[in-house]
Amino acid sequence: MRPRGGWLGSLVVAACSLDTGGVASSGANTLGPSPGGSDTTNATTESDPQVDSTNGDSDDASGSASGSADGTGPTTGTDGIAQLSLSGGPIYDFGLVPVSMLGAGTLTVTNIGNTDATGIASLELTPPFEYTGMTYPGAGGTCMETLGPGQSCTLDLAFRPQQLGIHDGTLTLAYDQGPDSIRALTGGGTGHSANLLVNPGGEDMGSPPPGWNDIELGEWAAGTPSTMVEAYEGSYCHYAAQGFPFAEYALFQDVDVAAWSHTIDQGLMRFDFVGWGRTYQFGNDQYRFVVRYLGVSGQPIDSWSIDWTLDAFWQMHGTQGTAPAGTRSIRIELGCVNYVPGTTRCDAYFDALSLQATYP
Repeated sequence: MRPRGGWLGSLVVAACSLDTGGVASSGANTLGPSPGGSDTTNATTESDPQVDSTNGDSDDASGSASGSADGTGPTTGTDGIAQLSLSGGPIYDFGLVPVSMLGAGTLTVTNIGNTDATGIASLELTPPFEYTGMTYPGAGGTCMETLGPGQSCTLDLAFRPQQLGIHDGTLTLAYDQGPDSIRALTGGGTGHSANLLVNPGGEDMGSPPPGWNDIELGEWAAGTPSTMVEAYEGSYCHYAAQGFPFAEYALFQDVDVAAWSHTIDQGLMRFDFVGWGRTYQFGNDQYRFVVRYLGVSGQPIDSWSIDWTLDAFWQMHGTQGTAPAGTRSIRIELGCVNYVPGTTRCDAYFDALSLQATYP
C-alpha cells in the first residue's frame, strides 16, 4: 500500500497525553487560496488573515466610460445610461481567517454611467459572508439607494467561517437601470478540527466497541483485556479478543468528510492520524494500522498503513498528508494476525486514536 504524506514513525513512550482539542484560535498559516485582488481588508482576528490589499480590476463595462465633450464627467456614448462597477475583481478574497473569528473587508462601488443609478439594493449574502451589522451596506458602508454618475461608495463586508476549508459566495447588487453587478467572494477557514473518531480510546466499553465495526473473522472489544494489559491512556483500550490462528481480521470506523469535499478536491485539506498500538509481551501475534481514503460510493482511492508489527510496549504510529481528490470518507482500520497455533485469541491492543482535519 502506498503511503500518503509522511508517517510519524514508531516511538516507545512510557507516558504521554495526546491533545485532540478543537479549533486553533490563532497562528493562521499563510498558505491558502490564491488572492483575488481585494480592496483594503482588515481582519479583526488574533492573527491577521493574508489578504491582497491592492485594488482589483473593476467590472468591465459594456461600453467603456470616457470623458464627455466638456470634460465634466464620464459618458458611454448613449444618454441615460447607469452602470455599477464593483472593485476587487474577478474574485474578492478575504484570505485566511481562523474558524469562528472575523475577517473584514471593503468593496468600492462606482457608477461609470452618465445618469443616476437608482433603487440600488443587495441580494442577501450567504453565510459565512455577511455585511457588518448584518444589513446593507454594512456598519461602515456608505452606499445608499442612489449613486450619481462618476460617484463611488463603499460596502463594509465580513467573513466569519464556522468550518474549516475554502468557502465561496457571491455578492449581487441590483439597480433599476441595468443588469445586476456581481462579485465572487472567497475565503479560507483555518485551524484544526476536534478528534473526528467516535470512542477513540475504548472508554465506551462493549463488543464490538461502540462506534466501531468488525471485519471478517474474529471478535473485538473495548475495556480491560483478560491479559490485564494496561491502557496507554485512560482506563480502557480496544483489543482483539477471539480469533482463528493465521487469520487476519480487523476493526474499523468510517468517518464522513464529505462536508469538506470542495477543499478536498482542490488538494488542500489535510487529515492527520495518530494511534498507539502493542502486542502482549513478546508473543507471536502482530498488529497494524491502516488509513483508507474512500470515494462517494465507498470505493478505495488510496491508503496508508504500517507493516505488521510486533511490539511488547506501547508505540505511536501515524500519518500526515492531504486527502486525495474525490475522498468522501476515511476508514481507520485496526488489524491483528494470530500466529500461535491452537489458540483462539489475538493479542493486539490499540489506544489514544486521533483523526483530525487541518486547513491549510
